[in-house]
Amino acid sequence: MTKTIEALQSGEISSGHGLNQEIALKRVGDTRWGSQYGTILRLISLFPSVLNVLEYVKEDGNNSEHRGEACHLLNDIVNAMALVKVSKQRLQTIRDDGWSLLLDEVSLFCDKHNITIPKMDDTFVSQGRSRRKAQNISNLHHFQVEIFYQVVDRQLQELNNRFTKVNTELLLCIACLNPRHSFFVFDKKKLIQLAQFYPLEFSSTQLLALDSQLENFILDVHPDDQFSNLNGIGALA
Repeated sequence: MTKTIEALQSGEISSGHGLNQEIALKRVGDTRWGSQYGTILRLISLFPSVLNVLEYVKEDGNNSEHRGEACHLLNDIVNAMALVKVSKQRLQTIRDDGWSLLLDEVSLFCDKHNITIPKMDDTFVSQGRSRRKAQNISNLHHFQVEIFYQVVDRQLQELNNRFTKVNTELLLCIACLNPRHSFFVFDKKKLIQLAQFYPLEFSSTQLLALDSQLENFILDVHPDDQFSNLNGIGALA
């Protein structure tokens, strides 16, 4: 607690009031990536205090279960799809160019808190296994390939599974039918693309006709008062 107060006084960590309070760890939501990210950020900020608490629980915990745990713990469719796309690009950039920066940040953190940093060129030895039984890989390979790359690849795979290219384009195309603000997001090209996702419903001849029909549609609804105050696709239907 003393270290937390000192950190607050020095400005190393910040505190607010009510919803802005930032000096406590939050429970992580199982599927909320933002919650997990926020918890990690707070853990980094409060690391010395968290370490002190864990050491206290390890020595003076109420039961063996607590002591054992302490030992182990030492706006809308378009915007959403745009954020998914950005997330994929960021993850790919991190995978391609982020290892060196992450290693530097982790090294600084370890130096600050007197945590031993393994030499990257040394042979990696898993806990509980002798060097003779260890795989012949370096610490660098273990941390970069077996951990860093795998974590990023799994995040990318999950995003790709949840938001395939077709699903993403489908949602973006449907959003072009939104009549709000006098059909501000109307996009004829994307609506034709939407029709192309349904080849059994739209033949090649019908797709050619759709181009002209969509031009007629937008010219027809723009000046019509009954379409001026619609708030969604449901209202348009």
